[in-house]
Amino acid sequence: MGGCSSKSDAKEDYVAHDPRGPVPKSHQDTQQERERRTGAGESSSRRGRVTDAAPERSNRRPNNNTVDFQEFKDKEKNVVETMLESNKGLRMAEINFNDLKLQKIIGAGAFGEVIKGTYCGTPVVVKRMLRNKITEDNLRMFGDEIQLMMNLRHPNIVQFIGASWNSYSNICFVTEFLERGDLFAVLRNPENKMTWAKPILRMTIDTSRGMAYLHSMKPPIIHRDLKSMNILVSSTWGAKVSDFGLSREKSVDETMSVTGTPLWLPPEMIRGERYTEKADVYSFGIVLAELDTRKIPYHDIKAKGARNKKVSGSTLMHMVAYENLRPSLSKTCMDSVRDLYKRCTADDQSVRPTFEEIVQFLENDVRKETLVRANEEMNVIEEDQNGSDVSPEELGVHHATRYVD
Repeated sequence: MGGCSSKSDAKEDYVAHDPRGPVPKSHQDTQQERERRTGAGESSSRRGRVTDAAPERSNRRPNNNTVDFQEFKDKEKNVVETMLESNKGLRMAEINFNDLKLQKIIGAGAFGEVIKGTYCGTPVVVKRMLRNKITEDNLRMFGDEIQLMMNLRHPNIVQFIGASWNSYSNICFVTEFLERGDLFAVLRNPENKMTWAKPILRMTIDTSRGMAYLHSMKPPIIHRDLKSMNILVSSTWGAKVSDFGLSREKSVDETMSVTGTPLWLPPEMIRGERYTEKADVYSFGIVLAELDTRKIPYHDIKAKGARNKKVSGSTLMHMVAYENLRPSLSKTCMDSVRDLYKRCTADDQSVRPTFEEIVQFLENDVRKETLVRANEEMNVIEEDQNGSDVSPEELGVHHATRYVD
């Protein structure tokens, strides 16, 4: 992938697309000299000041709310050259880091920072690896995710734009920015007055279409970490599946490792058994419970024999795997949604529907019941609040990314 602009596109007095902002022409020679030294168009000094908030959770917090830019150490450079530079397939995804403008850090992931910015004037999300995460294993995962995403094209899959890795400061990949942020935050925002008629059904269908596309690939792509935090929502309430860091193509012969986020994990993965793409169907079922209740899965779980004692994460996972524990649905849950939820979260993988079947069921049965009940104005946010729900943090869920202010 090439750059999106040239210097001839810039305004008369400035060079466009420097992450720090406009640079006077009188400084161009100095800037170009630094680019030759670093190979990235970035000096070792700090640039791209963040004007809003640092990440809520991160392995480190940048001083003074800034995004740090530093050169490689020799060892790190060797690892990057070995893992990324030698891969011709990855080079097709490479973009010019100078075409990015970094605006603010909006969160943190397993391997780095999540930064809001623009690419050629278009709002984007930049996921950048932290320095202490530059290892062969992590770079291999980084490369795998790029190669997977650059081949995905679907309206319900977050669009991959490109990647950059020619200095420590910009080992990153870039995706489109969706205005409402992730579904986890959308569902828990009391200002969002939502019903199944508008817009919950649309987001549910969009998510299932995106997953049906992944599973239609040859071989099928298993997401392995489908959850509300990995579903992004647009300004018009469209939904797109994101975050493919744990995704993999299905392999019949190899033993599959256990990964993902515990509350959304299917029982077969908790038990360490072999699993198929139906693992994603189970996780989608847990998302259905979130869409119905607008609460964290297992929000009402309590330890046996204790009135107010919270159950531990390990105990909860044991109950899911061996006692058929599943998240509660609301009292007003539609019959069609309840039926789909039960089939998606069945312990037996063969009972779970495919995503193609899920799309058809949502567009027919659920839509029909939604229309019948639309006049009742069944707003899922009106569920009785007793103040005793378990918080996401108590269940080990930390929502670190803030896409919107």
